[in-house]
Amino acid sequence: MADEIIAQKPRRRWVRWLLGVPLALVTLLAVLMLDRSPTVPRPLPPSASQVRAAKALFAHVRRSAGISNPQPVAISWAEVASATNVANHLLGDRRLSISHSRGEIVAASSLPLPLGFWANSTWKVANSPDRFPPLSGKIGRLPIPGWLAPSLLSIGRWGAGKWGVNLPPPEKIIGGLAIADNGLLIHLARPKNAGQISSIVGAQLPPLGAGKLAAHYCAVAQSLKTQPVGDLPELIHRSFALSKGQDQAANRAALVVLPMLIVSRKIGELADAETKQTRDCAIPVLDVPLLGRPDLAKHWAMSAALTATIGAEVSGAMGTWKEISDSGPRGSGFSFVDIAADRSGIKFAQALIAEETSGAIRQQLSTVGAQDLLPLQALALAEGLNEDQFSKTYLSTTDKRYAEIIKRIDALLAARIKTGNSK
Repeated sequence: MADEIIAQKPRRRWVRWLLGVPLALVTLLAVLMLDRSPTVPRPLPPSASQVRAAKALFAHVRRSAGISNPQPVAISWAEVASATNVANHLLGDRRLSISHSRGEIVAASSLPLPLGFWANSTWKVANSPDRFPPLSGKIGRLPIPGWLAPSLLSIGRWGAGKWGVNLPPPEKIIGGLAIADNGLLIHLARPKNAGQISSIVGAQLPPLGAGKLAAHYCAVAQSLKTQPVGDLPELIHRSFALSKGQDQAANRAALVVLPMLIVSRKIGELADAETKQTRDCAIPVLDVPLLGRPDLAKHWAMSAALTATIGAEVSGAMGTWKEISDSGPRGSGFSFVDIAADRSGIKFAQALIAEETSGAIRQQLSTVGAQDLLPLQALALAEGLNEDQFSKTYLSTTDKRYAEIIKRIDALLAARIKTGNSK
């Protein structure tokens, strides 16, 4: 017995060693990679000019970038700064900064984690005009050498594949990067599956299905040729009446079809539905109102569709960006009425997608009235504010006075959305 006890002691030491080494490694990595504060400072809210510049840059990239084959896209550093600031508004507590120095780009990020920790990282992208640029950097205090970066990118592609997005190799997206004092020239290709990528950016919803969306558009469009509608509520009734099924995909398709009919068929690209799939059944864009205003119908429908494909956070940010842009010299002015229509579309879409409220919201939307989509009281909200008027009253979209207006809007909407809950 004594000999057995003696023999067991080394085995116990080996077990403790085997358990202790991984724990020590995890602890060491945590010490090296995590920080107690962010290294990227909190960004200022984007200005109207920055939002306009970011929108113009996005449109420029979409026009100029190749599909599958990288094409040269010229971007100024001012455009990079504007796009970065707008992106920070979307990222919430996550922070991003991009700068350039000595022929290289420096990208830094700060990601909040539980228990008050932050994951700070810095990446350097070298000048490389005719091939994918070499990368190096650090996560916290842990250096990431250039030879290791491709393996990390491969892991990222693998993770995207697990989410249903099959990304091409990085060198198929970026074929070269020339860095200059006034900007950069990047050889860029847009992946074909942009709709799938949007699910990662936002709500991580499963792909909607281009075929299902195109078929639903054609069904609704065909019915409108003989039975036109008078306003947005009637169009919503029609879309849900012709919806094939009552599952989440069918509900989302019924929402995405709305801006395809009243804004542009190109909205279907959010779900990878190319315009050629609906070419044969296409009808002219409809001019339908919500509470007598076609612009409010477009705001509601676009926000609902974005929430159903990309997610509520992205949808809300894009609505705010548009109003900030409108407050500029050539815009119609910042409108809290438009914001109310945006938030209504978002909240109806969120409730429709949520499993516990989906049935009740689908039933409500099948017979919804205009004042359920947007209460009349919302029309009394301030609108037409230029940038100076907005900043004098609310300072920015992070000001508590702005938050109070949003709180009032949400209270108005909450009273109209019938989730079926007793509370």
